[in-house]
Amino acid sequence: MRNKLLLILILLLPCGLYAAAPNTLSYQGNLANASGQPITATLNITFRLFDVASGGTVLWSETQPAVSVDGGNLAVELGLVTPLPTAIWGRQLYLGIQIAGDSEMTPRPRLTAAPFALRAGSTMARTVVVSADRGELENGDALLAAIAALPSTTAANPWTVEVDAGSYNLDNNMLLLPSHVTLRGRGMDATRISSTAFPATILMASNSHLQGLTARNNGLVSGNNGAYGIGAHAFGDPIGPVSGVSLTQVRGESIAPTHIDGGSRPAIYLCATDSFLRQVEAISSGGAFSMGLRADCQASDGNMYDGLQLRASGGGLGQRGAYLSGGGLWSNITAIVGMSGDTVSAYGIRVFDIPRPNGAVLRNSSLVIEGSSQPSTVVNSVAETLRIDAADVIVRDVSVIIVDVNAQNIAGIRTTASSPDKPADLHGVDVEVRGAQQGSLGPGAVYGLRLQNQARVSHSRISVRCVPPSDNQCFGVHRINTNLPLELDQIAVDVSSDDPVNPGIHKSVGAELGGEVRVYGSTFRVLRSPDNEAALALDINGTSRVYQSTLIVDSVSNPNGNCAVSGTGGSVAEFLNNTFQGNVCSGLLASTCAGNTRRGSGFLASTCP
Repeated sequence: MRNKLLLILILLLPCGLYAAAPNTLSYQGNLANASGQPITATLNITFRLFDVASGGTVLWSETQPAVSVDGGNLAVELGLVTPLPTAIWGRQLYLGIQIAGDSEMTPRPRLTAAPFALRAGSTMARTVVVSADRGELENGDALLAAIAALPSTTAANPWTVEVDAGSYNLDNNMLLLPSHVTLRGRGMDATRISSTAFPATILMASNSHLQGLTARNNGLVSGNNGAYGIGAHAFGDPIGPVSGVSLTQVRGESIAPTHIDGGSRPAIYLCATDSFLRQVEAISSGGAFSMGLRADCQASDGNMYDGLQLRASGGGLGQRGAYLSGGGLWSNITAIVGMSGDTVSAYGIRVFDIPRPNGAVLRNSSLVIEGSSQPSTVVNSVAETLRIDAADVIVRDVSVIIVDVNAQNIAGIRTTASSPDKPADLHGVDVEVRGAQQGSLGPGAVYGLRLQNQARVSHSRISVRCVPPSDNQCFGVHRINTNLPLELDQIAVDVSSDDPVNPGIHKSVGAELGGEVRVYGSTFRVLRSPDNEAALALDINGTSRVYQSTLIVDSVSNPNGNCAVSGTGGSVAEFLNNTFQGNVCSGLLASTCAGNTRRGSGFLASTCP
């Protein structure tokens, strides 16, 4: 029987459960003698697996003592005698066959399922598995080969590539994930894919999906270029949109190899429509601009974000938790941005003005900018935790925090755009700002809410504390003079300054309100420091109606000797059923003033002197 195997037709059908490595391999072949005549016999056959075509080390072997061959046909289950080791999957395999009394037949058949193992069966059809039992670079090559070997994928012929736990280094290669392909790892901390490729480690086409893995990019970029762990856009066109992509339990990372590296570093870059990110982490560090998620291309719309963890730090020019645009539902987002002393600008989330028919909702989220308490050394330094430049964004139950930031302009929330039928809409926001305005960098201020448009704010809390060395003004709420209406309904504002610079000209202001303003059921409290700086609970510049609210300038030395309310000449206000601590001062014409009380002094006169 020596070397009499003329033809072996191999069909490998691994048998096993969905989540585990196959327990056995079904092997079918055809055996003939030297004359080509089919053999009928019962034979003792040894099977061995190798990762090379000749020579090499045996990866697995077993001897089956009574293999029935009928008319040349044989069928066995490999692994019944000696279990198949998990470590063999994910590599190119060759089958050694030795019939008792003969040497191993040559050549060894190449198993067509390698370098990745096909898990066939009713629940695992069109699934490829890549293992990580070699070095990082070899694992990376196997992953690239698995993707390249996929057949044409369509909605009717989708494929899944399962990536086992381990590290996969793609070197300077980018993994292009075709449409209708799911790349599934074993978890963010278990399956790790890395590269130095430009622009992305993984670039997703339309209708492709990522699950349970981390993709990191630590390539060197410069100028206006960007490098991201995960991207979704048209190949070769970063502003060419794709659609229908999804990321679930995935982490994207963009880490600059040096602190002086240029370019932008979005951990995840998304130019897509009707796409979905759920339980996703995005971590960026270094470069000119570090950014967790960038999804602000002109085409972005209809995207759903739920459970995002965004972190950005170390950018030479700026840090951003996220740049967003278009419409969609954005929920349960946490953005933490680290602002160093020489940063030009930092944003937790910035939403750009690219209007879409259905608008966007940001809800149940927490945004933080953490400073270093060190004075800034650059011009035009800006820190804004949430900036909304679009007219069609609704904000619900969002917490924003700025802590230990020194900058020219600081704002917890800033809104800049609106239309008559789509005012800025903030409900249930909790704003806490602690920072220092640096007059040496130019004019500016510290704001809890900086509203530059038509807006409605309800059931919210705003706390602003200016810390040394803080120049210029501190505002709880600030709205420039405009003809568009502003409504404040049941908000609580606290403003204070610690040891202000130039206390004679510094003002702590609960709210400075320009234009047509309605205030209902709200509290504005300003705490004066021992320097006894000028302070106001409410500064009116326009036409205002203030109902059932409390306005307090808190000063230990003279509780009612200060201006609780003031205004520019010609401003008109209506006060009904409010509580004051302090006076209504000159410059303000009170058209109606009734039912107001003054803490510790009874009712105010009808003229609100």
